[in-house]
Amino acid sequence: MARFFFLTVALVLASLLGAQGFTARRPMRMSSPAIAKPKVSIGQKSSIGQPQQKQVQKVNQKQRTQDGDTDEAPMYKVILIDDNTYTKEHVVKNLVRIISMEEKTAADVYVATKTDEQAIACITTQETAEHYVEQLGRCSPMIFANMEEE
Repeated sequence: MARFFFLTVALVLASLLGAQGFTARRPMRMSSPAIAKPKVSIGQKSSIGQPQQKQVQKVNQKQRTQDGDTDEAPMYKVILIDDNTYTKEHVVKNLVRIISMEEKTAADVYVATKTDEQAIACITTQETAEHYVEQLGRCSPMIFANMEEE
């Protein structure tokens, strides 16, 4: 009985869908992969046998352009402001961690801050100076810093 029911449903669907619903599919053909083409033509000379002077000249030219770009950018001073709430160890540890200066230099900046109420921690580009001031302000307790254009 169940076979008769499914056969009837299949015939009804075949009549509704037409012949396109029950067409036999062709087997898929497997094609062979294409042969890889080299990116470099075979007749080119390699740079292995070339002298190294040309490469050194290119590097020096790049360094000069980078130095020229930095000279045109305005430089900013990161100024550490004195406050009685933080200790020498706290300031030195965070200056070494954030600005990547040596401990002796960081200690000198702390001493200069105590004597003059403010001291220049470093001179750098605007974006880096903003980053340093923001990171020093996030320390606990907060280390007060400001930036000024040189």
